Amino acid sequence: MFERLGLDYRICAATAGAMGGSKSEEFLAPAEAGEDTFADCPNCDFAANTEAITYASQPVDPSAVPAAEEIPTPTPPPSRPSPPPSACRRPPR
Repeated sequence: MFERLGLDYRICAATAGAMGGSKSEEFLAPAEAGEDTFADCPNCDFAANTEAITYASQPVDPSAVPAAEEIPTPTPPPSRPSPPPSACRRPPR
């Protein structure tokens, strides 16, 4: 279905969570925004939700890390206030 829609996606190893079981997979699409993060291998088709993988951290040579740099950011404009709940047009559940 994802291919028919022209979507880029990965079948990722995942944690089963409350469902239980020993194996779980989920379909994830690369995006700049979202609630999940996954890692995929550039040499094969393996991909996994980062919550489902374990890895050994490697020591870092502090002298190889560039110094922190302060980057100025403009103050964002104030946000608009949210409408009151009575303005919602969706019927209550």
